[in-house]
Amino acid sequence: MLDENLERGYAKAQAETEPEKEISAYLQATLNASGIKKACFVDLDATAEGRKLFDDYQLARIRGLEKIIEKGVRQNVFSSINPRLVSEAILGAAHRLRNQTLLEEMGVSIGDAFSEFYTLILHGLLNTGQEKE
Repeated sequence: MLDENLERGYAKAQAETEPEKEISAYLQATLNASGIKKACFVDLDATAEGRKLFDDYQLARIRGLEKIIEKGVRQNVFSSINPRLVSEAILGAAHRLRNQTLLEEMGVSIGDAFSEFYTLILHGLLNTGQEKE
């Protein structure tokens, strides 16, 4: 199931020609695309084996993202920021955002939390006066 998400993410990213769209397609395709429900995340978090499985999946997602960022930096589309820094920030958020208590406190689903975080990563915190997709 998780491997299928990664493959779907790679395929969606490769279908795009612009790095920003490539990242969005990749992240959205690998984010909860398999229909993983809250109960599944709770189960994964309940055991060391489950946590490792999900951690390995997140790490694989992030390594794929690094390649897209590196490409965007080479094309001068993205700031020349260290791709590993970005991926580590996302990986850290992934660990935190799967915490069901935190999600309940924020009143958001894991999918919504990740979507907002990805928007922050791609577009920053400053309001430029334009709505971004």
